[in-house]
Amino acid sequence: RLQTLSGPSALSAWQLHIVREEYKPRPVLLVVPAAGSDPARVTSDARSKLLEIDVLRLGIEHRIVLDPEVRLAERLEEERTWSGKPRRVIDRSVSGGRP
Repeated sequence: RLQTLSGPSALSAWQLHIVREEYKPRPVLLVVPAAGSDPARVTSDARSKLLEIDVLRLGIEHRIVLDPEVRLAERLEEERTWSGKPRRVIDRSVSGGRP
């Protein structure tokens, strides 16, 4: 869904980090705006697209998952899968790290 953002809310890159606060997971979406994009619009549109994911929205409504954060980033630390593809979702809840 995030790939569909275009125009003033276009993304150059994104990563979704899952972090844990106490015992609940919190999705943290890191976004790199494309050249010429409006950063404020990028974050608001990315958050809207994120909340279109039914299972995430239901998790938030039922207080299983904490409300997601959307943060602007200048660049992302790229992580790759064993096959060499960029990893889009990174689970930091086990290691306790923050993005």
